[in-house]
Amino acid sequence: MNRREFMKTVSLAAGAALLPGIAAGKDKAQGPNIIYIFADQLRADVLGYAGDRKA
Repeated sequence: MNRREFMKTVSLAAGAALLPGIAAGKDKAQGPNIIYIFADQLRADVLGYAGDRKA
């Protein structure tokens, strides 16, 4: 399989994979999914990314 045949096959496969989602459409507008996480009494020095080896 040469490069041209490969690109043709990949393009057709990608189009076929996206077709059901495009055809279905959206029934209603939906807002973004946002999650807020609040932590009380959490110090920066106890976080793993800040250097705590026990986190």
